[in-house]
Amino acid sequence: MEIETTPKLVNDVYAKLEDNVSKFRKKVNRPLTLSEKIIIGHFVELGSEPQRGKSYVFLNPDRVALQDVTGQT
Repeated sequence: MEIETTPKLVNDVYAKLEDNVSKFRKKVNRPLTLSEKIIIGHFVELGSEPQRGKSYVFLNPDRVALQDVTGQT
């Protein structure tokens, strides 16, 4: 399966990221770290603020990069 990177795809990804981050920032009423912005931008559904060790989050990544860590064997 091949996905072509088009301007529309890129615009859609950034629009969703910006929308999710702004909505979440309003919910928690505090500044967000870079890590939070990256993860929140890929949330499938925005709910309440996730709690460490208690909450599950479902993400919808736009790209996945894999690396073969076993190297040449």
